[in-house]
Amino acid sequence: MGLKNLSWKCIYRFDDDRLTICMRNFYQPKLDNRPKQFSGEKDSGCTLIVLKKEAKEDKDKQDEQKTARQRSNGNLLKLARAMHQYYDNNSAWQSCPSWVSTICISNSS
Repeated sequence: MGLKNLSWKCIYRFDDDRLTICMRNFYQPKLDNRPKQFSGEKDSGCTLIVLKKEAKEDKDKQDEQKTARQRSNGNLLKLARAMHQYYDNNSAWQSCPSWVSTICISNSS
C-alpha cells in the first residue's frame, strides 16, 4: 500500500498573510469526513495548522546589506593581499602572537 494512497480530509482558508489548515488526524479511521469548523481541540479529531508568510524586507535594508557584504569582501581581499605581500617580502609567514595561540588552545577544549 505505502504512502501513495494516504490522504487527509481537510479544509483551509487564507487570511491576508496567513494560511490556516484544519485536517482530520489520519490515525482516527472513524472520522472519515472533512472537518466542519477550524478547531484543533483535544477531542475534535483534527489538527489545526497556521502558516504565516514572512514579510519582505524593504528595499533600503536590502541595499544596506548588499553594501555591507561588498565592503566585507573587499576587506578580506585586502587582508589576503597583505598576507601574501608579507610572505613575498620575508619568505615566511608572520608568526602568530602568543595571545592568539592561547585563545585558540583554550577554545579547542
